[in-house]
Amino acid sequence: YCVHPDTSDEAKTRKQADVIESVIRDRLGRKTNAPAKYGCPLAETADWHVENIAKHLTSWPVIRAYIRELLEYFGPATDINAITDEKVAEYIIWSRKQTKSVWMKGPGQQPSYDSKNLKKTKKARAPGTINHYLKLLKQLFKTPMARKHCKNPPEIKLLKQPKRIPTPIDHASAEALL
Repeated sequence: YCVHPDTSDEAKTRKQADVIESVIRDRLGRKTNAPAKYGCPLAETADWHVENIAKHLTSWPVIRAYIRELLEYFGPATDINAITDEKVAEYIIWSRKQTKSVWMKGPGQQPSYDSKNLKKTKKARAPGTINHYLKLLKQLFKTPMARKHCKNPPEIKLLKQPKRIPTPIDHASAEALL
C-alpha cells in the first residue's frame, strides 16, 4: 500500500511503510515550505546579517553587492518561508546566465562595487562565483530570526568547481613532447 518514490519498492512491513511515509512527508514539507505563524522578510534577515557579521569583515563591499543581488532577485519583502528548493534552483539557473562583471575604476582606488563602476563582460559567471552567492544565502538562513520562523529551510547545494583549469600548450611544444 506504500511505494517508495525513488526506488518504486513496495513496503513489506509496517516499519518500511513508516520510513517511506516520512520520506514523502519530508519532501512535501520542503516543497511547500509552509509558513510559520509569523513570517520573516528576507530583508530583515539580511539586515541582521549585515549588522552583526558582514560589516565587520574586510570583504564587506563584496558581501554588500552579493546581498543587493539576492534581495533584487528574491525581493526584499519575500518571506523566507517562500524561498524553497525550487526557487533556489531557479536562482542558480538565472545566475548562470548572468555575465561576469569587472571593476573599471582604475588602480589604487578602493572598489565600491556599485553598478556604475562595474562593466559587464561576455563571459558567464564561474561556478565558484555562484557559490559565493549561495554561501551567503545559506548564512541568511542561519540567522536567529530565520531559525525561529523558517521550519524547513531549503537545501542549498554548492556547484561543483573544476579542480584546476587546464592550460593549453602551443603546437610546437606539443610536438617537442611527443
